[in-house]
Amino acid sequence: MELYRTLNHHDGWSGLPDYEIRDNQIFRTLHHADGWSGLPDYEIRDNQIFRTLHHADGWSGLPDYEIRDNQIFRTLHHADGWSGLPDYEIR
Repeated sequence: MELYRTLNHHDGWSGLPDYEIRDNQIFRTLHHADGWSGLPDYEIRDNQIFRTLHHADGWSGLPDYEIRDNQIFRTLHHADGWSGLPDYEIR
């Protein structure tokens, strides 16, 4: 599965996937603004998305995002704050 930016994303919409999901871990694709990474930026636990040690901003024990249906929303713990509009969609 891949994650695509929605119109509501702070960097704007993209028709190319920023991330891909493998085994409950989220990896950057070649299309990510910061480039590809073979190490996971995030991990998924109970429909919440947490930063890993490999994330550019470092590890966090608080979730940055939450998954609702096939959309990903920022939580209060996200560096840019909460959003009621989805940043990503899962396809």
